[in-house]
Amino acid sequence: MGHLRKLGRAFSTGLLSLALVPLLPWSCQQAPSPRTPAAPPPPNYLELGDRSFDAGDYPAAAEAYRVYLRDNPSAPNRDRALFHLALAHALPGSPLNDPPQAGALLRELRESYPQSPLRPQADLLLQLNEEAERLRLQLQNEDERLRSEIALREDRIGALSQELERLQQVAEMEKLRADLAQREERIRQLTEELEKLKQIDMQRRPTTTRP
Repeated sequence: MGHLRKLGRAFSTGLLSLALVPLLPWSCQQAPSPRTPAAPPPPNYLELGDRSFDAGDYPAAAEAYRVYLRDNPSAPNRDRALFHLALAHALPGSPLNDPPQAGALLRELRESYPQSPLRPQADLLLQLNEEAERLRLQLQNEDERLRSEIALREDRIGALSQELERLQQVAEMEKLRADLAQREERIRQLTEELEKLKQIDMQRRPTTTRP
């Protein structure tokens, strides 16, 4: 009898466990919470600037370098960004060609990062940039001098042209006066000859006597 009661209790416990199995997932599982999408990493403006610089897109490179320098005041690669930004303004074929701006950036690199490995290149480029600026100023001064001389010569040519025109007019008037004097003299001579012919003709006419 004892064995039968134990068997009955075990059977009842097993049935209860089977009855509770479908309810366990519902009682233990929690509703999943919605996942927040991860924010994209901020763009690396130094790399963007380098890619644009290598592709020859100097305006885009300069914009990226400026953002990088503005947003990263203590970044380790600021010297590289300054150097490439200076090159974007120093290269003759760049649409941003601006030697004074390039010189200012190179001086900033030299003063702010004296230990930079780019310092020797920056010094050389700054020297070349300053020499090019001196030559540009010399050419500009020479061009202005030549323009001034050309303007003076053009004024002189204009004055000489006016004088020549006046002399031509005077010569034309003198010629007209000479022609007029010759014509007047010719008219006077013809008039005298005509008077002589009239007198000769009157002398040759026979005289008539009255009856």
